[in-house]
Amino acid sequence: MEKVCVIDGCRDKNLARGWCTKHYQRWYKRGDPLKTLTNMDHGETCAVKGCDKAFYVRNMCRQHYDRYKRNRVNLEAPFRPRRKAATSQCSPAMAEIYWAAGIFEGEGHVDWYHSQSTRLVVTQKDTWVLHKLQYLFGGLVYGRPDRYISRWSITGPRAQGFVMTIYSLLSPRRQSQVIRALPWLHKELKTA
Repeated sequence: MEKVCVIDGCRDKNLARGWCTKHYQRWYKRGDPLKTLTNMDHGETCAVKGCDKAFYVRNMCRQHYDRYKRNRVNLEAPFRPRRKAATSQCSPAMAEIYWAAGIFEGEGHVDWYHSQSTRLVVTQKDTWVLHKLQYLFGGLVYGRPDRYISRWSITGPRAQGFVMTIYSLLSPRRQSQVIRALPWLHKELKTA
């Protein structure tokens, strides 16, 4: 005998918690298997203390719900402001440029950031390396303490300047990878 949803009057197949797909989704999104969009009071505000934004899902506003879903963190804690990329603190010497090229050769990669900007990333366990790159060339150092890996990243014109500075110091294999990721660079180097 096939199990059916435990909600009175529903004859759909049981999916989870004794509910069918429809009632399970209502519970997951709204906190109540019987609560539909038509019987929701749209005048409600977020249940998190101190937040007066409009209700979105599970008695929370969109921002608090996304945070809860992503991290399962204390929703009463304030949101962290977005970090800004640092500018370089000095003009690097040639030895530091050679050092940075070696680090990028071994641990770095280039890609497109949000499909519109160049991004260079170096991944390392030793954060002092990344902080030195940040000091010399700017950018942002970020990582998760639970994963023991951090990243240094620069985007936009700063990334383009960095890659043009170290390009001639890279191996032919890495140069071809950079050209594939940044086709405009090949034209720029031919005219220079």
